[in-house]
Amino acid sequence: MVGPLDNQGNLVAGDHEMSEMLNTFFASVFTEEDKDTLQRLKRCFAEKIVKNYAHFSLLLIWLNPNSAN
Repeated sequence: MVGPLDNQGNLVAGDHEMSEMLNTFFASVFTEEDKDTLQRLKRCFAEKIVKNYAHFSLLLIWLNPNSAN
């Protein structure tokens, strides 16, 4: 359950009004990216990610699932 919400000092409790407020807020924080101007990921950086992922995967294998009990 959500609400009531504060809209600049006014409490909003109606489902439709609250959904509009939340929609407006979340729409304001997301942007449409111009994919033509995005920089390509450098290969050396991508290789480090893969290497770190492999190392992390090995650490996960060594975890004892019963140790948290």
